[in-house]
Amino acid sequence: MVVNRIDVIGEIWEPGLLCSQSRNLTRQDVDAIREPLTRGNIARWIDAHFGDFRRVIDFRVHIGEFTSDWDDEDSDIIFSDCSLSGEEENLFFALAIEGA
Repeated sequence: MVVNRIDVIGEIWEPGLLCSQSRNLTRQDVDAIREPLTRGNIARWIDAHFGDFRRVIDFRVHIGEFTSDWDDEDSDIIFSDCSLSGEEENLFFALAIEGA
């Protein structure tokens, strides 16, 4: 079974918090993302469906045959720092931003 998934890092509405969230996408989610599957179309969908984020900094995605990794190589480290171990669906974790 293929898991369609988006991992996001960004700033939430609470000042000074950098967070990560992982979401396994439903068939309805995948259908709602406008074709063709591009980072731009996926970014617009994220903006509309990840409302806890004031600003999305980066994301990685796997949908069917389409895969797009983080834009910034440091994002994987930031995501790991924000996340706890485990593979639970729709996890949301925070890391205090230094100097905020």
